[in-house]
Amino acid sequence: MHPFNDTSFDQPPYDGDVQSYMICTTPRVGGTLLGALLQSTQNMGVPHEYFHLNEVTQPLGKRWSLPERLSTPVYLEALHKYRTTPNGIFALKVHYVQLDGVLKQHSFLDFLKTIKTFVYVTRDDLLGQAVSYAKAHQTRNWSSLQEAKTSPTYDHKLIERAMEDILAQNAHWQKFFALYDIQPLRIRYEDIVIAPNQTCRAICQAMGYEPKNAFNLEESPLKKQRDLVNKEWKNRFRRDLRSF
Repeated sequence: MHPFNDTSFDQPPYDGDVQSYMICTTPRVGGTLLGALLQSTQNMGVPHEYFHLNEVTQPLGKRWSLPERLSTPVYLEALHKYRTTPNGIFALKVHYVQLDGVLKQHSFLDFLKTIKTFVYVTRDDLLGQAVSYAKAHQTRNWSSLQEAKTSPTYDHKLIERAMEDILAQNAHWQKFFALYDIQPLRIRYEDIVIAPNQTCRAICQAMGYEPKNAFNLEESPLKKQRDLVNKEWKNRFRRDLRSF
C-alpha cells in the first residue's frame, strides 16, 4: 500500500467551499518531497497522486466504501471530503500520464476550472532525473518511505527510455497549459533542495495562506535517495555514448 493512502492522512470530514491547487510533475522532480513539506503545515491540503489508478484511486475508493465502478464526480466528492484541510484547501499531485483516463471527462474539466493554482515542477538535470527514474523503476522504491524490492543494475537503454518519457511528459504539460490558457507557478527541483522555505512559501502565498514556521528539509519524513550509484550511472551513461 502506498504510505499516503493511510488513514492517518485523512482529514476531518469537510463540506465547505474548497480552494484547490495542482502540482504538475514528471517522475523524480521532488514532487513528493514538495507535497510533504506543504502538507506539514496542516493547512495546505494533502498533496498526493490521487489519479494513480491502481496504487491510489482504487485503494482509497475501497477504503472509503465508494462504488466499485467509481465515477470521477463521486471520487472527487470523496477527495474533497476526506483530504481537504480544515481551512478549505485541497491539493493533488499529478503526472501527465495519470490524466489519460479523465482529461476528456466533463466532470474533470469542470474540476480543472476550479483550481486556483497550478504548480509546474521541472528539473534542470535531465540525465540525473532519468537515472533516478530508471533506478526507482527497478527497485519500485519511489520514496524513502518505501522499501526497495530489488537491487538496481545499470541499464543504458532503460535510462534512455526514462529520459524520452520525461521529455514527452513535459511536452504534454506544455501543451496542456497552452490549451487551457494556464500560467503555472514554475518550480525547479533544484529550488526545492536549495531553497525549500522560499519555494514553499511562494506556493502558500499563491493560495492565500501565510505559514507560521519555516520549511525545513531536515524535518521532512522523506529523505534524499540520491547516492553514489546515481553519480556512477550518470558518468557511465556518458562514457557509453562516447564509445558508440
